[in-house]
Amino acid sequence: MNAKHEIIIRAAIAPISLKTLIQTTDYTAKAVYKAASELYKQKLIIKINRKDTTTIALSSRYAASKTAELYFTAFTHGIDPKIFDRKSFHQIWQCLNQYQQVNIKKCQGRTNYHYQTILRTFKTLQNTGLAKIVCEKPFIIHLTDHPVNHRLRELHQPEQQETITTTGYPVIKETYATPETIRRYLHNKYDKAHFHNISTSVPHQEFLEILHSTLNITPENVFINALHTSHGVEETCILFLKRGRLNMKKLLDISKEKDETNIVGCYLDIIHEFDAKLISQNIIDQFYHEKKNGKTKIWLKSEKQYGKEEWSRPYEKKWNLDIYVDIGAIRHTLRGEI
Repeated sequence: MNAKHEIIIRAAIAPISLKTLIQTTDYTAKAVYKAASELYKQKLIIKINRKDTTTIALSSRYAASKTAELYFTAFTHGIDPKIFDRKSFHQIWQCLNQYQQVNIKKCQGRTNYHYQTILRTFKTLQNTGLAKIVCEKPFIIHLTDHPVNHRLRELHQPEQQETITTTGYPVIKETYATPETIRRYLHNKYDKAHFHNISTSVPHQEFLEILHSTLNITPENVFINALHTSHGVEETCILFLKRGRLNMKKLLDISKEKDETNIVGCYLDIIHEFDAKLISQNIIDQFYHEKKNGKTKIWLKSEKQYGKEEWSRPYEKKWNLDIYVDIGAIRHTLRGEI
């Protein structure tokens, strides 16, 4: 472990003054100041100056948070964080993470590193308990369920999101993302975010961005999730249909898995009534064939306080639903240019 690792680990626990850091570490004052300066340039830490005291704190940025969690977890499990300093380590680890069981030859083809570099990294992973040998000849290893591997996955997880933007005023950019992607976003935009019950909004100069959490980022999953918000019913889902973003077979399959066939089918039925070009009768028939006839579901419970209109009665009977949807808003969006 070097001075940079120690500073990040200590800052992850609590802000610490440079004076205290120098007094309680084995590194020289020069090494501590140099390491702190480099970490500050990398935006992993911030400096708080008060009178004659400079305090080091962890940056609010996502990369800083995840790097600190990685170093801290490794340190508490007896693993020297210096292994993470090599770029080759991360690329070889990602190859293992993607392909599960990997031999050196396959890893060479995926990373372009020399045999000895890959072998050395494999041995490091094995010796630290991050990987275990599957076969000696050829030498094949795979990653274990070690907590450090979980931290590495979080650090390297790509952003996963599906975004759709509505026109009008205000322009609304709705982003459906994985929990980790939302966490990444909030770390980097923490000073602008507004927190609501189950979503987050971030006002920009030209538009309002709304973040929704979902585990499965596909247009079909996002469409189904959006059907449970008034804005989703009245605008977002119509945009998905108008822009041809949906695979109807996938939508039906996922609707069945999530027990959402009645709601999705009813919505498509309503859209078909106003614009038959967007949804064919054949699609509606397929959903109707899979509808559930058990307990009546409430659709859009958040709007129940506003009551319901007579138009919904035939749809409620047909799809076994208790509906609180604003049909006028749907009609308005369908007629508009969005």
